[in-house]
Amino acid sequence: MCPTGLSTSWLPGGKADIRLSGPAVTVVLPTYRRPAALARALSALASQEIGVAWELVVIDNDEPPGAEAVFEECSRGLDADAWFIREPRRGPAVARNTGIDAAQGQVVAFIDDDVTAGPTWLTAITTPILEGRSEGAGGSVDLDPSVPLPRWIGKDWRGYLSEFSRGPDEHDLSPGDFVLTASAAFRTDLLREVGGFNPMLGPSQRLPIFFNEDVDLCRRFADRGGRIRYVPDARVVHEVPPERLTPMYFVRRAYARGRSDWLLDRAVNVRRPLGGTRGMLIHFGRLLGDRVREGLWHPDVAMGAALSAAHTGGFIREAAVHKLAFARERRR
Repeated sequence: MCPTGLSTSWLPGGKADIRLSGPAVTVVLPTYRRPAALARALSALASQEIGVAWELVVIDNDEPPGAEAVFEECSRGLDADAWFIREPRRGPAVARNTGIDAAQGQVVAFIDDDVTAGPTWLTAITTPILEGRSEGAGGSVDLDPSVPLPRWIGKDWRGYLSEFSRGPDEHDLSPGDFVLTASAAFRTDLLREVGGFNPMLGPSQRLPIFFNEDVDLCRRFADRGGRIRYVPDARVVHEVPPERLTPMYFVRRAYARGRSDWLLDRAVNVRRPLGGTRGMLIHFGRLLGDRVREGLWHPDVAMGAALSAAHTGGFIREAAVHKLAFARERRR
Protein backbone atom coordinates (compact mmCIF):
# COMPACT_ATOMS: atom_id res chain seq x y z
CA MET A 1 0.00 0.00 0.00
CA CYS A 2 1.10 3.55 -0.71
CA PRO A 3 0.87 6.37 1.81
CA THR A 4 -2.11 8.71 1.61
CA GLY A 5 -2.32 12.38 2.46
CA LEU A 6 -2.03 15.56 0.42
CA SER A 7 -3.81 16.06 -2.87
CA THR A 8 -2.02 16.08 -6.20
CA SER A 9 -2.37 18.09 -9.39
CA TRP A 10 -2.22 17.12 -13.05
CA LEU A 11 -0.71 18.55 -16.18
CA PRO A 12 -1.83 17.43 -19.63
CA GLY A 13 0.56 15.67 -22.02
CA GLY A 14 3.65 17.49 -23.26
CA LYS A 15 5.22 20.29 -21.25
CA ALA A 16 3.88 21.89 -18.13
CA ASP A 17 1.85 25.04 -18.54
CA ILE A 18 1.28 25.82 -14.84
CA ARG A 19 3.80 27.54 -12.59
CA LEU A 20 4.12 26.94 -8.88
CA SER A 21 5.04 29.46 -6.22
CA GLY A 22 8.68 29.04 -5.46
CA PRO A 23 9.73 25.56 -4.31
CA ALA A 24 13.46 25.35 -3.67
CA VAL A 25 13.77 21.88 -5.21
CA THR A 26 12.10 19.96 -8.02
CA VAL A 27 12.45 16.17 -8.03
CA VAL A 28 12.20 14.74 -11.55
CA LEU A 29 11.30 11.07 -11.81
CA PRO A 30 10.93 9.48 -15.29
CA THR A 31 9.01 6.20 -15.43
CA TYR A 32 8.17 3.57 -18.02
CA ARG A 33 6.12 0.44 -17.35
CA ARG A 34 7.38 -0.27 -13.83
CA PRO A 35 4.25 0.18 -11.70
CA ALA A 36 5.46 -1.78 -8.64
CA ALA A 37 8.87 -0.12 -8.70
CA LEU A 38 7.33 3.32 -9.14
CA ALA A 39 5.07 2.71 -6.13
CA ARG A 40 8.12 1.89 -4.01
CA ALA A 41 10.00 4.95 -5.28
CA LEU A 42 7.07 7.25 -4.51
CA SER A 43 6.58 5.75 -1.07
CA ALA A 44 10.24 6.41 -0.29
CA LEU A 45 9.89 10.02 -1.47
CA ALA A 46 6.90 10.43 0.84
CA SER A 47 9.27 9.74 3.76
CA GLN A 48 11.78 12.46 2.90
CA GLU A 49 13.01 14.67 5.72
CA ILE A 50 13.79 18.06 4.21
CA GLY A 51 13.46 21.56 5.56
CA VAL A 52 12.72 23.39 2.29
CA ALA A 53 9.71 23.45 -0.02
CA TRP A 54 9.90 20.98 -2.87
CA GLU A 55 7.80 19.53 -5.66
CA LEU A 56 7.72 16.25 -7.57
CA VAL A 57 7.37 15.93 -11.35
CA VAL A 58 6.73 12.40 -12.65
CA ILE A 59 7.28 11.99 -16.39
CA ASP A 60 5.45 8.98 -17.84
CA ASN A 61 6.92 7.62 -21.08
CA ASP A 62 4.06 5.19 -21.66
CA GLU A 63 0.74 5.41 -23.52
CA PRO A 64 -2.42 6.02 -21.46
CA PRO A 65 -3.27 4.95 -18.87
CA GLY A 66 0.36 4.15 -18.06
CA ALA A 67 1.39 5.14 -14.56
CA GLU A 68 -1.61 7.35 -13.82
CA ALA A 69 -3.23 5.09 -11.22
CA VAL A 70 0.03 4.47 -9.36
CA PHE A 71 0.85 8.17 -9.36
CA GLU A 72 -2.62 9.15 -8.17
CA GLU A 73 -2.51 6.75 -5.24
CA CYS A 74 1.11 6.93 -4.17
CA SER A 75 1.81 10.65 -4.52
CA ARG A 76 -0.88 11.60 -2.01
CA GLY A 77 1.42 11.01 0.92
CA LEU A 78 3.98 13.55 -0.26
CA ASP A 79 4.64 16.68 1.75
CA ALA A 80 4.95 18.46 -1.58
CA ASP A 81 3.03 19.33 -4.74
CA ALA A 82 3.12 16.46 -7.23
CA TRP A 83 2.71 16.79 -10.98
CA PHE A 84 2.15 14.16 -13.67
CA ILE A 85 3.26 14.77 -17.27
CA ARG A 86 2.93 12.33 -20.14
CA GLU A 87 5.87 12.44 -22.58
CA PRO A 88 5.12 10.41 -25.72
CA ARG A 89 8.67 10.68 -27.06
CA ARG A 90 10.45 7.65 -25.64
CA GLY A 91 13.68 7.66 -23.67
CA PRO A 92 14.72 8.82 -20.20
CA ALA A 93 16.87 11.62 -21.64
CA VAL A 94 13.82 13.15 -23.33
CA ALA A 95 11.70 12.55 -20.22
CA ARG A 96 14.23 14.24 -17.97
CA ASN A 97 14.43 17.21 -20.33
CA THR A 98 10.65 17.54 -20.09
CA GLY A 99 11.02 17.53 -16.32
CA ILE A 100 13.69 20.24 -16.50
CA ASP A 101 11.34 22.39 -18.61
CA ALA A 102 8.55 21.95 -16.04
CA ALA A 103 10.71 22.50 -12.95
CA GLN A 104 9.96 25.42 -10.63
CA GLY A 105 12.76 24.78 -8.15
CA GLN A 106 16.16 26.43 -8.03
CA VAL A 107 17.58 22.89 -7.99
CA VAL A 108 16.50 19.86 -10.00
CA ALA A 109 17.08 16.50 -8.30
CA PHE A 110 16.93 13.37 -10.45
CA ILE A 111 15.94 9.91 -9.30
CA ASP A 112 14.86 6.78 -11.21
CA ASP A 113 11.78 4.62 -10.86
CA ASP A 114 13.83 1.50 -10.04
CA VAL A 115 15.63 2.92 -7.00
CA THR A 116 14.54 3.54 -3.41
CA ALA A 117 15.82 6.62 -1.58
CA GLY A 118 16.58 6.79 2.11
CA PRO A 119 14.70 9.42 4.19
CA THR A 120 17.59 11.92 4.09
CA TRP A 121 18.41 11.49 0.39
CA LEU A 122 16.81 14.71 -0.82
CA THR A 123 18.44 16.82 1.88
CA ALA A 124 21.86 15.27 1.26
CA ILE A 125 21.77 15.61 -2.53
CA THR A 126 20.60 19.24 -2.56
CA THR A 127 22.32 20.82 0.46
CA PRO A 128 25.72 21.48 -1.23
CA ILE A 129 23.94 23.29 -4.06
CA LEU A 130 21.52 25.26 -1.90
CA GLU A 131 24.41 26.33 0.33
CA GLY A 132 26.49 27.44 -2.69
CA ARG A 133 29.30 24.90 -2.23
CA SER A 134 28.66 23.41 -5.67
CA GLU A 135 26.33 23.66 -8.64
CA GLY A 136 25.79 19.92 -8.98
CA ALA A 137 25.87 16.84 -6.77
CA GLY A 138 25.67 13.07 -7.05
CA GLY A 139 25.21 10.28 -4.57
CA SER A 140 26.03 6.61 -4.23
CA VAL A 141 23.94 3.84 -5.78
CA ASP A 142 23.89 0.54 -3.90
CA LEU A 143 22.57 -2.75 -5.22
CA ASP A 144 19.63 -4.31 -3.43
CA PRO A 145 21.33 -6.31 -0.63
CA SER A 146 18.44 -8.78 -0.47
CA VAL A 147 19.31 -10.13 -3.93
CA PRO A 148 22.23 -12.60 -3.88
CA LEU A 149 24.63 -12.09 -6.78
CA PRO A 150 26.15 -15.03 -8.67
CA ARG A 151 29.76 -15.72 -7.73
CA TRP A 152 30.98 -14.89 -11.24
CA ILE A 153 29.93 -11.23 -10.84
CA GLY A 154 33.10 -9.68 -9.52
CA LYS A 155 33.26 -6.34 -7.73
CA ASP A 156 34.59 -4.60 -10.85
CA TRP A 157 31.53 -5.68 -12.83
CA ARG A 158 28.81 -4.48 -10.47
CA GLY A 159 28.69 -1.24 -12.40
CA TYR A 160 26.93 -3.25 -15.11
CA LEU A 161 24.06 -3.45 -12.62
CA SER A 162 24.28 0.32 -11.91
CA GLU A 163 26.27 0.18 -8.67
CA PHE A 164 28.05 3.52 -8.25
CA SER A 165 30.45 4.94 -5.69
CA ARG A 166 33.26 7.43 -5.52
CA GLY A 167 34.44 6.45 -2.08
CA PRO A 168 33.33 7.09 1.52
CA ASP A 169 34.09 10.81 1.70
CA GLU A 170 32.32 13.85 0.29
CA HIS A 171 34.45 15.71 -2.25
CA ASP A 172 34.41 17.72 -5.46
CA LEU A 173 34.69 15.57 -8.56
CA SER A 174 37.74 15.95 -10.73
CA PRO A 175 37.32 17.17 -14.34
CA GLY A 176 35.92 14.46 -16.58
CA ASP A 177 34.28 12.49 -13.76
CA PHE A 178 30.52 12.06 -13.56
CA VAL A 179 27.57 11.03 -11.39
CA LEU A 180 24.55 8.84 -12.16
CA THR A 181 21.15 10.44 -12.58
CA ALA A 182 19.69 7.70 -10.40
CA SER A 183 20.89 10.00 -7.60
CA ALA A 184 21.90 13.47 -8.74
CA ALA A 185 21.00 17.15 -8.55
CA PHE A 186 21.94 20.27 -10.50
CA ARG A 187 21.23 23.96 -10.43
CA THR A 188 18.24 24.48 -12.70
CA ASP A 189 19.49 27.54 -14.56
CA LEU A 190 22.74 25.83 -15.54
CA LEU A 191 20.91 22.69 -16.63
CA ARG A 192 18.88 24.80 -19.02
CA GLU A 193 21.94 26.70 -20.22
CA VAL A 194 23.70 23.48 -21.27
CA GLY A 195 20.57 22.18 -22.98
CA GLY A 196 19.78 19.26 -20.68
CA PHE A 197 20.42 15.67 -21.75
CA ASN A 198 21.44 14.51 -25.21
CA PRO A 199 18.69 12.15 -26.49
CA MET A 200 21.22 10.41 -28.77
CA LEU A 201 22.77 8.92 -25.64
CA GLY A 202 21.08 6.78 -23.01
CA PRO A 203 18.31 4.17 -23.37
CA SER A 204 15.56 4.54 -25.95
CA GLN A 205 12.77 2.44 -27.40
CA ARG A 206 15.05 1.31 -30.23
CA LEU A 207 18.09 0.79 -27.99
CA PRO A 208 16.91 -0.13 -24.46
CA ILE A 209 20.48 -0.69 -23.27
CA PHE A 210 22.48 2.45 -23.98
CA PHE A 211 24.62 4.74 -21.85
CA ASN A 212 26.59 7.92 -21.27
CA GLU A 213 23.84 10.54 -21.10
CA ASP A 214 25.02 11.12 -17.51
CA VAL A 215 28.67 11.44 -18.55
CA ASP A 216 27.86 13.80 -21.40
CA LEU A 217 25.72 16.07 -19.21
CA CYS A 218 28.36 16.25 -16.49
CA ARG A 219 31.04 17.15 -19.04
CA ARG A 220 29.00 20.00 -20.51
CA PHE A 221 27.91 21.12 -17.05
CA ALA A 222 31.53 21.29 -15.86
CA ASP A 223 32.60 23.07 -19.05
CA ARG A 224 30.04 25.77 -18.22
CA GLY A 225 31.70 26.23 -14.81
CA GLY A 226 29.46 23.97 -12.75
CA ARG A 227 31.18 22.28 -9.82
CA ILE A 228 29.90 18.77 -9.10
CA ARG A 229 30.22 17.33 -5.60
CA TYR A 230 30.06 13.67 -4.69
CA VAL A 231 27.88 13.12 -1.60
CA PRO A 232 28.04 9.50 -0.40
CA ASP A 233 25.20 10.05 2.09
CA ALA A 234 22.82 10.76 -0.79
CA ARG A 235 22.29 7.04 -1.09
CA VAL A 236 19.73 5.10 -3.09
CA VAL A 237 19.22 1.35 -3.44
CA HIS A 238 18.90 0.00 -6.98
CA GLU A 239 16.73 -2.97 -7.89
CA VAL A 240 18.44 -6.07 -9.31
CA PRO A 241 16.04 -7.88 -11.66
CA PRO A 242 16.84 -11.60 -12.02
CA GLU A 243 16.95 -11.38 -15.82
CA ARG A 244 20.05 -9.20 -15.51
CA LEU A 245 22.00 -11.80 -13.55
CA THR A 246 23.12 -13.75 -16.62
CA PRO A 247 26.41 -13.70 -18.56
CA MET A 248 24.53 -12.87 -21.78
CA TYR A 249 23.05 -9.72 -20.24
CA PHE A 250 26.53 -8.57 -19.20
CA VAL A 251 27.90 -9.25 -22.69
CA ARG A 252 25.03 -7.32 -24.31
CA ARG A 253 25.59 -4.47 -21.88
CA ALA A 254 29.34 -4.41 -22.66
CA TYR A 255 28.57 -4.29 -26.40
CA ALA A 256 26.14 -1.41 -25.87
CA ARG A 257 28.73 0.34 -23.72
CA GLY A 258 31.20 0.15 -26.61
CA ARG A 259 28.69 1.73 -28.99
CA SER A 260 27.83 4.41 -26.43
CA ASP A 261 31.50 5.19 -25.77
CA TRP A 262 32.09 5.84 -29.46
CA LEU A 263 29.08 8.16 -29.65
CA LEU A 264 30.10 10.01 -26.49
CA ASP A 265 33.29 11.18 -28.24
CA ARG A 266 31.84 11.22 -31.73
CA ALA A 267 33.21 14.66 -32.61
CA VAL A 268 36.75 13.41 -31.97
CA ASN A 269 36.34 9.86 -33.26
CA VAL A 270 35.07 10.87 -36.71
CA ARG A 271 38.40 12.66 -37.32
CA ARG A 272 40.56 9.73 -36.25
CA PRO A 273 41.91 7.13 -38.68
CA LEU A 274 39.37 4.31 -39.02
CA GLY A 275 37.09 6.20 -36.64
CA GLY A 276 39.29 5.48 -33.64
CA THR A 277 39.19 1.70 -34.06
CA ARG A 278 42.97 1.37 -34.38
CA GLY A 279 43.54 2.65 -30.87
CA MET A 280 40.69 0.53 -29.53
CA LEU A 281 42.11 -2.64 -31.13
CA ILE A 282 45.55 -1.92 -29.66
CA HIS A 283 43.95 -1.45 -26.24
CA PHE A 284 41.95 -4.67 -26.63
CA GLY A 285 45.07 -6.59 -27.68
CA ARG A 286 46.83 -5.52 -24.49
CA LEU A 287 43.84 -6.46 -22.36
CA LEU A 288 43.51 -9.84 -24.03
CA GLY A 289 47.21 -10.49 -23.50
CA ASP A 290 46.75 -9.79 -19.80
CA ARG A 291 43.78 -12.17 -19.65
CA VAL A 292 45.76 -14.94 -21.39
CA ARG A 293 48.60 -14.57 -18.88
CA GLU A 294 46.09 -14.69 -16.02
CA GLY A 295 44.64 -17.92 -17.37
CA LEU A 296 41.54 -17.99 -19.55
CA TRP A 297 40.51 -21.27 -17.92
CA HIS A 298 39.47 -19.29 -14.84
CA PRO A 299 35.77 -18.38 -15.19
CA ASP A 300 36.20 -14.79 -14.00
CA VAL A 301 39.15 -14.23 -16.34
CA ALA A 302 37.25 -15.71 -19.28
CA MET A 303 34.27 -13.48 -18.46
CA GLY A 304 36.51 -10.42 -18.37
CA ALA A 305 37.89 -11.32 -21.80
CA ALA A 306 34.36 -11.78 -23.18
CA LEU A 307 33.24 -8.39 -21.85
CA SER A 308 36.32 -6.68 -23.31
CA ALA A 309 35.67 -8.31 -26.68
CA ALA A 310 32.01 -7.27 -26.62
CA HIS A 311 32.92 -3.68 -25.72
CA THR A 312 35.48 -3.53 -28.54
CA GLY A 313 32.96 -4.99 -30.98
CA GLY A 314 30.37 -2.37 -30.08
CA PHE A 315 32.90 0.44 -30.49
CA ILE A 316 34.02 -0.84 -33.92
CA ARG A 317 30.43 -1.35 -35.04
CA GLU A 318 29.50 2.26 -34.28
CA ALA A 319 32.69 3.56 -35.92
CA ALA A 320 32.01 1.55 -39.09
CA VAL A 321 28.38 2.71 -39.34
CA HIS A 322 29.31 6.38 -39.06
CA LYS A 323 32.31 6.08 -41.39
CA LEU A 324 30.12 4.48 -44.06
CA ALA A 325 27.47 7.16 -43.61
CA PHE A 326 30.12 9.86 -43.93
CA ALA A 327 31.51 8.24 -47.11
CA ARG A 328 28.03 8.12 -48.67
CA GLU A 329 27.49 11.78 -47.89
CA ARG A 330 30.76 12.71 -49.61
CA ARG A 331 29.76 10.85 -52.79
CA ARG A 332 26.56 12.89 -53.16
